[in-house]
Amino acid sequence: MLDYLLKQKLRRLANNPTRKRQTHSLRTARSLAIVFDATENQYRQEILNWSREQEKAGKSMQLLGYFDSRKPPEDPGFPSFSKKNRSLNGSWKNAALDAFADLTPDLLIVLNPKDRLPVMYAAVRSNASMKVGAPSEYTNDFDLILETPGHKNLSFFLDQMHFYLEKLHTAHEPARTI
Repeated sequence: MLDYLLKQKLRRLANNPTRKRQTHSLRTARSLAIVFDATENQYRQEILNWSREQEKAGKSMQLLGYFDSRKPPEDPGFPSFSKKNRSLNGSWKNAALDAFADLTPDLLIVLNPKDRLPVMYAAVRSNASMKVGAPSEYTNDFDLILETPGHKNLSFFLDQMHFYLEKLHTAHEPARTI
């Protein structure tokens, strides 16, 4: 029942976006936000490493992780929410999630390999100028959807994202004669 209520709320939010859309690449985006499934340690570490690389490149990074358990780690090193933060109406009551929703990053990257509903809830609530993610039931809120083979890892997805974002956002070039 709670999932049904949350799915209805997600559909309403995704179909009535209030954000200002704008195309960005990793080169032009000054602030990046990542919402991700933080349940598996190896996946979480890959995301944290990639995030550190982006910070070294001068990007402002905001992270929000979701732990699919009632007992998340005490201090994961980034803002997070979990099953224990779920309210009776199916949504989540969490200060980190509310603060993340209030941010307006240039680019939101949704890393949700198991297609967990709470991660999508956080993504739909975001006011990011551009949203990138994998196919999901709520992808009508995404500006770029990347479908990668299931046997590929996170670094392949991030490489593909970088490649296609650069193709979308090219510098203006004058017309050339042939």
